Amino acid sequence: PDTILVLDDEGVVLDAKLGDTPLLRPEASVTGAHLAQLLPSDAVRHLLGHLQQLQDTGHTEEYAFELPAAGPETNLSCHTARFVALPEAVGYLLILRNVTTQELGRRQLREQQEFIEQVVATSPSVISVRDANGTVVFRNRTMQELEELLRPPGATAEAVRRAQRDEELRYARLNAGVLNAEREVVTEESLMLPTGITRWFHTVKRPLRRADGTVHVLSVATDITEMKWAQQTLMRSEKQY
Repeated sequence: PDTILVLDDEGVVLDAKLGDTPLLRPEASVTGAHLAQLLPSDAVRHLLGHLQQLQDTGHTEEYAFELPAAGPETNLSCHTARFVALPEAVGYLLILRNVTTQELGRRQLREQQEFIEQVVATSPSVISVRDANGTVVFRNRTMQELEELLRPPGATAEAVRRAQRDEELRYARLNAGVLNAEREVVTEESLMLPTGITRWFHTVKRPLRRADGTVHVLSVATDITEMKWAQQTLMRSEKQY
């Protein structure tokens, strides 16, 4: 499927085997044509630069470029170009490969990942991932805001580091059950803010296995403080009657 061109030092085609990378000329008129007659000017400029680099240093890198697509599915096609010097200085191979399917798949995956990251980052739930030592390896914006509320006013940098280390040790103990059993755990947790206000959270923790085999703990905590206040108000009312 690769398009393979044999070029001289100036970029003129000596021989050709056409494949999936479309050229601006039909196959019968490719031999003898210059690269500038076969590909868009921006791609040709970069390709001639890579050819010059190969001639000067003996090395060059793969180059990626886009072309207008022929089909209705997308408005572009993606390709890579690689030069290979032929022995005895008889010319250079230019290997053009159509990687549209792979590149569009990567872009779609990247867009999905960015969308998921945006949803997590802006979620009102407190979302974090901790390793086995209790160290936070990911926190969303809501957790960052909560950490700011939990930091005592005027705390020194040393005090903040000490509190962070104490927190990591505490979470390492709390999360050990999730890691050891490798199962989901649901709890209710409370936090006392420096202002004296208690906030309650419904927390779901589950093991998160990474590609390298390590297991972290994903925590999703939903603020249920207002529900707790309502329950306490109802209980007080029932006791009065």
